[in-house]
Amino acid sequence: MDGNNTHFNLRFSKEIIYQFINDYIQQYSQHKIVTESYEITLKKTNNTDFKIHTSDCSSSIIAELPIDFIFYRKAGLFSVEGEGAISVSIEIAYDIKENLDYTTKSTLLDYKWLQKPIVHLGTLTIPFETLSDYIIHFMKDNILSKIDTAIKENLNLKALIINQWQQYATDFLVYTNPKVYFNAILNKIISRHLKSDKTHLTLDIHFDIDIKFSDKPTGIIQDFNPVFVWDDNQPDNDCQRAEAVFSYNSIADILLKNIDGKDIGGKNIRLDSVHIRKTDMLEIKANLLEPIDGIITITGRPDFIQSTHSIDVKNVDVNVQANNVIYKLASPLIESAIRKKILENTPVDLTKLLDPYLKNIPVIQVLSNRISLLPSMSKTRVEAIEFGNNSLSFSIIIQNMEVNITA
Repeated sequence: MDGNNTHFNLRFSKEIIYQFINDYIQQYSQHKIVTESYEITLKKTNNTDFKIHTSDCSSSIIAELPIDFIFYRKAGLFSVEGEGAISVSIEIAYDIKENLDYTTKSTLLDYKWLQKPIVHLGTLTIPFETLSDYIIHFMKDNILSKIDTAIKENLNLKALIINQWQQYATDFLVYTNPKVYFNAILNKIISRHLKSDKTHLTLDIHFDIDIKFSDKPTGIIQDFNPVFVWDDNQPDNDCQRAEAVFSYNSIADILLKNIDGKDIGGKNIRLDSVHIRKTDMLEIKANLLEPIDGIITITGRPDFIQSTHSIDVKNVDVNVQANNVIYKLASPLIESAIRKKILENTPVDLTKLLDPYLKNIPVIQVLSNRISLLPSMSKTRVEAIEFGNNSLSFSIIIQNMEVNITA
């Protein structure tokens, strides 16, 4: 997976899992289970003592949930009233297919008494276990299969991924100044099975994706058909390749914003416009307002040094065409100061230039701010660079690229 591997670390609060299952079961509060001799009513519980964990085989979630109930037998002087509470252990087995279709199967594994029946009126004439058996049978026959149906109705996994991918990985504006758009094509999803800690369920997923950064929207509509694979033997180190393409017009705008008003050689430089073009050399031409009025042209031959991931500029030439005679006298001084500044600041370390942007991608909130995505990486390097006729393109290698997802 070297080259296109981004690690997604999903952490889901156990409280969310419990809330989903418990909310569904609580729909049956006040439901009456009528037997030959007793009437049992499920109660809305205030007990939050629940447990959520993964099974030993890691392909299922086990939830231990409290169930409160009251029981009643109407028999005149021999009427009986009381209450009790049990904890039921429900296993939800899951599987995700290669095409992202998934199945769940809920099974009631066991139960235990949280509060053995307390009789408030009369005398209980049946064993405690008979009451719990009535509840267990009701859950098996009426609730468990409906939990699976509710999961299927509330979570279309493939549609969810497509929707979020189209929103946040298709011409997504990462930065506004300068404008940087993010695109990613998802090829493969490789997932470990769920793990459990004290407060969260965690899922380690590795995405095989093609990433592209650009200064303009691509307008590409991708054919979304990734392959899903279970694999618990994934590497921990991730290496992600990204391609970047920026037009010379956008780079010229960046130069204008970063140079205009700056001090170069003791002179305050004011620019009106910047233009870049590629011939046999790279040419940067700017309309100079201060310290003199004229046109400044800088040419040079950029040279990518792969060993240091930097750009040097050879054969630097600076030419100032002043608009009047007095300014022409000062032109050589301006040319010398600018050329000296260029030589002092080259080679340019591209990693230091890109890291402030790549390592500070803001937190992304999705699904109505219910889920947070925090991208991170350990280091970056530029592997190749090309000065085309209209744009600059380069390849970036991102080490240990990770997206932490918390819900």
